[in-house]
Amino acid sequence: INQVFISNLRGEYTALSLNETPGFKTAFMIDKSSIPEQISEAQRNVHNTLNFYKRFAVFLIVPLFMLFIFIGKLIDTLILFFFVRIFNKFSFKYIFNISLHVAVIAGLIERISSTIYANQHYPLFSISYWIILLFILWSLKKSDSERKTN
Repeated sequence: INQVFISNLRGEYTALSLNETPGFKTAFMIDKSSIPEQISEAQRNVHNTLNFYKRFAVFLIVPLFMLFIFIGKLIDTLILFFFVRIFNKFSFKYIFNISLHVAVIAGLIERISSTIYANQHYPLFSISYWIILLFILWSLKKSDSERKTN
């Protein structure tokens, strides 16, 4: 028998040819005695696959997390650059450099506050990031305008 019959909800059967299905090129037989062996083999395969993914995930998650933070800060900096460019003539590289430094400080504030106040539900990273960054840019604008007047 090279076909499997699959029943739908209306009771109609559809034939699926095993010769055309990937993974079914060799003959096999399923009966009451072979089902426990196949289940244990499938469990071993799933266990081995999950162990591999656990080991692999450690090396993949950290760089991906850092990449996502970097891309997020790049987008934040682009938005900020367009607003700052209206009032000041700071370069994108300068604003991006400041933005990354402020992101590290905001990350530290978030970690410390989440350790001290475990039940908080405020996005302290975003709040501290924007407050510190706007304060620094305002201070730079103020000092730049004072230099121009002197």
